Formats: sequence, C-alpha cells, structure tokens
Amino acid sequence: MGTGLDATGAPIFELERSPTRMEALALVVRMMGLEESALAFTGHNPFGDTPDWGSRIAAFAYNEGITAGIGEGLFAPDRLVTYQEFSVFMLRVLGYSEMNGDFLFERALDKTVNIGLYSENQRSIQERTDQYLRSDVVLNMVNALLTSTNDSNTSLLDTLVADNVICGQAAERFAAQIEELLRV
Repeated sequence: MGTGLDATGAPIFELERSPTRMEALALVVRMMGLEESALAFTGHNPFGDTPDWGSRIAAFAYNEGITAGIGEGLFAPDRLVTYQEFSVFMLRVLGYSEMNGDFLFERALDKTVNIGLYSENQRSIQERTDQYLRSDVVLNMVNALLTSTNDSNTSLLDTLVADNVICGQAAERFAAQIEELLRV
C-alpha cells in the first residue's frame, strides 16, 4: 500500500526511511493477510497510546500474540522500531513465543539465526547499521515468508497459501523471483 500515492497514482514506499513501531506492526499484519480481520476486531486494546488508525491493528496483534507492547499499557507507536523488535514480531508470526520458552526477548536475534530466519552475516550487518529502514523490514519479511514455521517443515509462505491468504500462483512467482535475485 505504501504511505501514499505519487502524482501518477503509484504507491510511495519510502524505503529509505525508518518505520515507526505502529507502521511496522501494520506491515506485519498485512503480510499475514489479516488486515481486514484486524480492522474488524472488536476486542479490547490494552494500549492507551495507539493512534486511531492503528488502534484495531494493535488490539488484534496483541490478541494474536504478535505484540506485547513496551509495558505499562503502552505501545510507543511513534517510536522508531528497532531491528530487535521487528525480529521479535517475525519470530511470533512464525509461531515462536517467549511465553512458551521458545526464546528470550533479549536473545531473539540468536533465535533468528538458529532457525534460519537470518544468516549470521545478515544479523552482523544489521547490528552494525545505525538505522533500521523500511527496506530492511521488507527484506526481513521476505526472509520470514521463506522460513519454516515453528515445529513444521512448511514455510510461512506455503502456510499462507494453504490458508488461502495468498494464491498458489502468486506464491510460486514470488519464490521464483526471490530465487532469481539470490543467483545474481
């Protein structure tokens, strides 16, 4: 969707800008094909600081275990998301949970490497970078789509196809394009 439209009507993605926590969470929910469900969610929003446009998304993501906020009933929606925080979102989407003892928040990046979400080299490069950009978020979501979910040999992408979130042909084209990019 991007952050708006340019003069020709094409989406503006602002890939060289750092995303806020609220933007990052919205991207995660959209990646999962759950935006409509999130916007229709009527459950309680435990965060007292989310903007109107993100209130339902935050409430839904909390209910789904994708986010826990920053504590004391706050989400910090306007604060820039960190590599660590976004990686935790990705781990949770893949079915890993701190509550189940799958990982500790402060050791989440170790877990991402252990499960193949990121390579050690990817992690090392990102940890040395001052900014975490929207382009980094996109790359990390691509990694997540190609990573197996917890306790399965099925990638998140294949799970989304099986759940009718993404059509099989689109998933095949996506996988082929990623494979081609990796060969370059």
